[in-house]
Amino acid sequence: MLRIENPIRNTQDFSRVQARLRSMGRAPSMEEIARGGQRYPTGENTGNYPNEAPRGRVDYPSTRYQTVSMMGGAVRVSVPNNWRELPDSNSIWFAPEGAYGQYRNQVVYTHGVNFGIAQTQSRSLQQGTQEFLNGLTQSNGSLRQRGGSQRTTVGGRAGLTAAFTNVNEATGQAEIVTVVTTLSRNGQLLYMIAVVPENESGSYQTAFRNVLRSLQIND
Repeated sequence: MLRIENPIRNTQDFSRVQARLRSMGRAPSMEEIARGGQRYPTGENTGNYPNEAPRGRVDYPSTRYQTVSMMGGAVRVSVPNNWRELPDSNSIWFAPEGAYGQYRNQVVYTHGVNFGIAQTQSRSLQQGTQEFLNGLTQSNGSLRQRGGSQRTTVGGRAGLTAAFTNVNEATGQAEIVTVVTTLSRNGQLLYMIAVVPENESGSYQTAFRNVLRSLQIND
């Protein structure tokens, strides 16, 4: 379970994005959770999740995908159709059934992807990403980066990707965490974080790649 200590400045633009996230139309399968501080995975106990840490069987990603819009329509992405959409006040999760539960009154995730926006101190992709990653590693004692950040393409624009190992506090399992970043046109850092237990990572990499390739940004 990771903590996010984002250097977020509460600008008017960021507040508008947060407001749009909170007011998005909800699909029947969507659950609303509230963020309890800057934690990742996160969410206060709303009573809509299992009353224990996620430890059961989790289905592999479906080969059928559904396209969803986020952030007031500024972002579109296709995800396996057996993943649920779970927005909170600052970001949106897509996760399969059985991949989330409660630990110490926090909603935690073991499999899935998380999308959000961070307002960093720099409008440089390299510097903003490093600032974001520093916040992750400083607040997660077991999070270890594997190699440096690599260039990639995110929604047709320049991006960076970084891989980490971590130990999920709720389950005690080793997990692989992948962070992908790009810049919005107003300089905010758009991120995707993919998380999966290390012993299941091979079964999820195709799904994670497909999700990233499908990402469309219309800002």
